[in-house]
Amino acid sequence: KITKEDPVLNKIPILVLTNIFADAEDLVKNWGVRYFLLKADHTPETIVNKVNLILSRDNAKKLS
Repeated sequence: KITKEDPVLNKIPILVLTNIFADAEDLVKNWGVRYFLLKADHTPETIVNKVNLILSRDNAKKLS
């Protein structure tokens, strides 16, 4: 919640990576989480690919 409320920190994309099922909508709406992945559903390679995608999107937004 702190990052969501901070004007500098809220620009950092937050990815929650866990094996504990959580309400993704609650994480996004109330906790500032932008991305949520269940570890059991992804290989290390797909997680790295997702992080790279998130970072490239974030950098593209900064340039526009």
